[in-house]
Amino acid sequence: MTATARRIGEIVAVRPYDRRMRRVAWIAVVIAAVEAAASSGALGGGGARAQGAPPACGRRTRSPPMLTRYDELTRGARFLVRLHYDEASRAWTPSPQLAMPLHHASTLEYVGYRLPRAHDFDLELEVTAVSRRLVEYDARINTWFFAYRVRVRSACSIR
Repeated sequence: MTATARRIGEIVAVRPYDRRMRRVAWIAVVIAAVEAAASSGALGGGGARAQGAPPACGRRTRSPPMLTRYDELTRGARFLVRLHYDEASRAWTPSPQLAMPLHHASTLEYVGYRLPRAHDFDLELEVTAVSRRLVEYDARINTWFFAYRVRVRSACSIR
């Protein structure tokens, strides 16, 4: 069993006492599963590009708008997404946090792109929305769990 599989097992074993903790546990499971798929090359048709530190962000003459809500990601839409490495969850998270519709839990999946390991810089990604997939609907807590797949067009670092 890999370290990622053990981590997923530990997260699934959590018995949260309220909805917020259940949402956090579910998002952590999705993040761990995406990390495992990316490291195995399962995303992007057999070979996510290995990424070191991307180049520093320069001045953009024309750039798409900054993503502020998950539900803005409709097929073909282009946005900038700023990511910050969160030490507590050991994952790259959108910064500032993206708004989502009521009773939703959402996550981003990066198609064909592997996020770099933990760094002291933020990332700015230009992405194109690929799809939105309903992962699960939990009637007990009245929550829809969605995964938004995006293709990374370019990446740069912000110090």
